[in-house]
Amino acid sequence: MILIHLLLKARESTGDSKGPIGDTRVDGRKSNGNNHEISLALAFTFNANLKPGSCEDEDEGFARDTVRLNELWGNESVGIAVSIVEADVVTSPRFLRSDFTATRSGGFIEALQVHVNKYQLEPSIREIFLDYLWMPDSWAVTKYGKNEYGLLSNILELGKGISPSVHIKDGGVVILPIPWQFYHGIVTSVHWGGLKQR
Repeated sequence: MILIHLLLKARESTGDSKGPIGDTRVDGRKSNGNNHEISLALAFTFNANLKPGSCEDEDEGFARDTVRLNELWGNESVGIAVSIVEADVVTSPRFLRSDFTATRSGGFIEALQVHVNKYQLEPSIREIFLDYLWMPDSWAVTKYGKNEYGLLSNILELGKGISPSVHIKDGGVVILPIPWQFYHGIVTSVHWGGLKQR
C-alpha cells in the first residue's frame, strides 16, 4: 500500500483566520478556537446514536467506524464522516451521506457546503483522510476512482476555495493511503498535475 500525503501550500491570506473564538458549537459547548476546523473522514460512517463503549451493533461496519472516529476525534474536534453507505445511520453534524467522487452540480462539494451551513460549522478543513481498511486494489479503483477520479478533482476544488465557502485551510493535510493500482490511476489522471502544483 502506498501513502500519498499532500501538504497544501499556504495561499495568500484570505482573511478567514478568526483566531480564538467564543461561539457556541453545534453540540452546545463553547469553542476555544483550537479545534473548530473540520477533520474530513472519507469512506467512513458515523452513527451519532451509538453510545461510546456500547457493544450493540459491533458486527456492523458503521459501528467500527464510529468507534475508530470517536478515538481519533474525541469530543474536542469537529469531524465529518462521509460515505454513501445505505446503512441505518442518522445524518448528524458528524455524518454526511454523499458520494465524495461526485463532481457534477449538486455533487460532493455542494453537499458538504450545505452540511456545513446547516450545522453552522466552520468552513475550514484542516485534514482530509481516506479510509485505508478493506480496500482491495480493483475495488478501490472502481469505487474511489470513479467519475474520472472525481475524488482528486474535489480535493483540488477544496484546495482552491476560500472562506466563507468550505475549503482546505492553508497548510491543510490530505492523506490518501491507497493500493498500487489506484495510485497508478491517480498519477496518470488529468488531476495529478494540479495536485503536484499545490
